[in-house]
Amino acid sequence: MRTLMGAILFSLLILCLSVKSGPVKRRKNLKSPGNTQITIAYLLDRNDFNKEYDLPEVEEWLKKVHGKAHEALKNAVDVSIQLQITDINESSEELSRRLKAWVNGGHVYGGWILGFVKEESVNRTANPDITCVLTKHTIYNDFDSGMLAYSLHRSLCDSMVPMLLTYKKNEVKQCGELLSQLIQNSTRNDF
Repeated sequence: MRTLMGAILFSLLILCLSVKSGPVKRRKNLKSPGNTQITIAYLLDRNDFNKEYDLPEVEEWLKKVHGKAHEALKNAVDVSIQLQITDINESSEELSRRLKAWVNGGHVYGGWILGFVKEESVNRTANPDITCVLTKHTIYNDFDSGMLAYSLHRSLCDSMVPMLLTYKKNEVKQCGELLSQLIQNSTRNDF
């Protein structure tokens, strides 16, 4: 009997010690009228952008893309959802190294990058709804290539969602519509 109790207590101890502690982010309800803002932090691929020189042009492009995405979201879900840029920073050295290593024929592999961005976000103090890597390469996965936008995660109401967006100066409308689709597809709740 002592052995059985010891095994149960030991299992309980292991279970309690294996639980990760950390800040709990309250679940957002995107359908309520008070929650109509989605925050997005952008990471510029250092291999493609020099923040010092390219930032004004990128900011202007992102404003236009957000405008198109806002229109598409409003038409799709009949709610005015504001997209707010919280930061535009250069990607970390490690992410830049991986982006460069994962380029294949002008395309970058989306799944690996999104996984790394999600993993890297755990160490950040900022807590945007979306972290979007902006690159000049198109994106591929196991099934498709040449994509301008990509996301895998469906946790927008629960945790940060990583996304990839290709900077194409003359494709503002298409990039905005794709960003809108990614946002709609990134939640477990259909809008």
